[in-house]
Amino acid sequence: MIETLNDLQLLRIDGAATVEDAEQVLNTLVAHPGWRVDLRGCSHLHAAVLQTLMCLRPSLWLPSPPSPVAVLAQAAGLAALADASTPIALDDVP
Repeated sequence: MIETLNDLQLLRIDGAATVEDAEQVLNTLVAHPGWRVDLRGCSHLHAAVLQTLMCLRPSLWLPSPPSPVAVLAQAAGLAALADASTPIALDDVP
């Protein structure tokens, strides 16, 4: 499931990100280039979504290893984009 949180400038991906989600991820991040992507609830990342993230290189919130999504992001060179510090409290993220 893809959810956009405009007030937090955040694109959240929960559960399985499918090939159909790649277009929404692309369109959202092109329209809002400063937005972060929250993958902490993501259980599966389709290659099309991964490639979109690799091309656009947004700031990411990754799940803790050994999550398959965190391992995949690290292998794809996206772990360096993981945002360890954030100006908004996690309690603010619904």
